[in-house]
Amino acid sequence: MMLPDAYQYFWRWLKVSAVRLLLPCALFSALFAGNVTAVSLQQLIIGSGIICAALAYIVIRDAYSYWFYLIHALKVTHPVGVSSKELPDWYLSPWLASLLTFAAMAASCLLFDWLFSAWRYPFIYLSGLLLMPLLITLVLAWGVKNYAALIAEKSSITVGGKQKTVTDYLVADLVVSLLINAVVVLPLVEKPTFSLHSGYQPLGFAWAFTLLLTIVLTMMLFFGRVKCGYVMLGERLAGNTAANFSRIPAWLPRHPARYLIYLLLIVGWALFLSYLVAVAAFPVNFIPLYYTGLLPVMMIWWLERYRRITDSYLFASAIHCQLESKRLLLSHYRAITDGRPPTPPSPDPVHAGD
Repeated sequence: MMLPDAYQYFWRWLKVSAVRLLLPCALFSALFAGNVTAVSLQQLIIGSGIICAALAYIVIRDAYSYWFYLIHALKVTHPVGVSSKELPDWYLSPWLASLLTFAAMAASCLLFDWLFSAWRYPFIYLSGLLLMPLLITLVLAWGVKNYAALIAEKSSITVGGKQKTVTDYLVADLVVSLLINAVVVLPLVEKPTFSLHSGYQPLGFAWAFTLLLTIVLTMMLFFGRVKCGYVMLGERLAGNTAANFSRIPAWLPRHPARYLIYLLLIVGWALFLSYLVAVAAFPVNFIPLYYTGLLPVMMIWWLERYRRITDSYLFASAIHCQLESKRLLLSHYRAITDGRPPTPPSPDPVHAGD
């Protein structure tokens, strides 16, 4: 059975990726629009731009690793077209792609505001449903198409000049989460319920603050559970992961009841902070109070995401060993052929989200 054509699969995969972008783009844009009061042009540019750029970074970073797996594990044909000598290292950086999407989103906001300044809120919703997924997909198509031709010529690519541990991935994911979190949540400081400068309303604030932290925890855990097994396999094949990547401590909880414990912990912490605000004899600002409340949320997210990435890495390590033992890697076929594209039997490629 012949291998699937790389570029035919590329367009199928790109359509699936665009559809998967709809949920986070639409959700975060809707939350931003619902929380901001009398949105200004500056808020529009910063809010929409950060959401788009942050999602672009994660999507494109993972897509590069996934395509390294596809090509080097012989799931698609050997793509050709762009010579590695023509592409400097920074050219395909996820950071550059993120910057490009931010610039494109900012330009779109400026153009729309110049034409329809009274329609900023509809534009936020429209950008989440259409513009953001479109911009990220275009940058994704540009980056991956060039990257696929580049990695087919190399047996390994160590991004950034160093091998990474699980902490490197966690820090990057946490920074992205906090950026989106700041854009979505911090505009609440203008809402009467959260504006502590105009007087503290004990019951109203305690209820709203508890609900806010619970929603933030739920969303961070939901998006933190995204599968990354084949992404990590691509990272292993590319030589990006360090030998001491991670270890899962035996005490990490795995029972589903842990989610109830997380919920009770956050509710208790939110009510405790609300009580402190009620009895405090000094003025309290919502922003430092919110980030104090966010501390256990970040700890819980870190714990869960650590386990998810480490489990994915262990899965990737097992698959890598099988591919090596059965000599089913691109490098093995290059050793026994004159460089012709290999055509061994291969199952259909898996989707990028696996």
